[in-house]
Amino acid sequence: MMLASGVVFALSSSYIILLLAAIVGVISPSGNEIGPFRAVEESIQAQLTPHNLRADIFAIANMVGFLSAALGQVSIGWLTQAMTGEWGWSELAAYRAVFWVYALCAAVKLVLTAFMSEECEAEQKKEEYMQVAADESIPLQDGETIEEPETPIPETPLPPTPSKLRMPKPHTWLAQVGSIFPTLSPESKSIVWKLSLLFALDSLGGGLVPQSFIVYFFHQKFDLETGVLGVIFSITSIVSGISSLVAVAIAKQIGLVRTMVYTHMPSAIFLALTPAPPNMYLAAACIILRSSTSSMDRAPRTAFTAQVVLKEERTSVMGIANVVRTLAQAAGPWISGWLSETGHLWLSFVVAGAMKVTYDLGILAVFINQKARDESATT
Repeated sequence: MMLASGVVFALSSSYIILLLAAIVGVISPSGNEIGPFRAVEESIQAQLTPHNLRADIFAIANMVGFLSAALGQVSIGWLTQAMTGEWGWSELAAYRAVFWVYALCAAVKLVLTAFMSEECEAEQKKEEYMQVAADESIPLQDGETIEEPETPIPETPLPPTPSKLRMPKPHTWLAQVGSIFPTLSPESKSIVWKLSLLFALDSLGGGLVPQSFIVYFFHQKFDLETGVLGVIFSITSIVSGISSLVAVAIAKQIGLVRTMVYTHMPSAIFLALTPAPPNMYLAAACIILRSSTSSMDRAPRTAFTAQVVLKEERTSVMGIANVVRTLAQAAGPWISGWLSETGHLWLSFVVAGAMKVTYDLGILAVFINQKARDESATT
């Protein structure tokens, strides 16, 4: 889907077609992975990793992602500026070239995915019993079996079946449709709806100020060129990637929940302060300071989610959480777009910061004493 959407964006000029390609191809306005595949990827990482190393693995994955994003931002920023300036290309041609690069990256990912091993697949439940043929002897210990007697034992008639015991009725179409949704244990359901509400609040705040809107805000307020914007936001990605590793060390000292809160709250405050400075340097400093802690909660958050549910429920729960986050985040750009039209885009930063602080306090209040349910994990 990523490959197809990249090709469509590189070739088409129809708004409807581009919109459909963005939806089907799950093109994120923030540049982060928000699609249905994120839950599968995180579940695979959790399945292949010992519980005591999960936070480390998630942190390394986040760091690689942020550093790659930084490389893309700084290179594409200067490349588009060169194409539209020195090379004389139109803006449309320059951005279409960027989407050809995007499609090429998708093709490389597709090839690499084909080499994944079977260990990445979901674990199958073990058989609870072994079927034995009627004429087959049953082994007890090494070399011992139960021999069938030569004289047949007369069969004892079974008592009549009680009237209450009936054959199960065939599943209705409604039950068949409901079976595609995950079945969770009662404790997991309680955890999921609490996490979902809090994640939705955080994602709605993030949706108010996606990176594309922050870039637009800086361009409108300070009239910066694309090359300069690329440098600024590549620095934020580098800082975010490095800080992900720091979060693991903090989590080992104070725990996952406290790390999520104590590192995420300062970033929310810096986000709310971003539109206040009158010059570009102070505003850029706020964004960079915000990025220094904004991603430190990601690895602990994913590790925490993987530990508070049962192993067989992990993919379903992560999928539910990602769907909730995506739907909540989708409402943000609509609100910020309206605020931008009225000349109040700065208000999006303030409201987003306040919502994220509320999320942090909610996580701390609800899950500070939550115990791990993963049979191999401890808190």
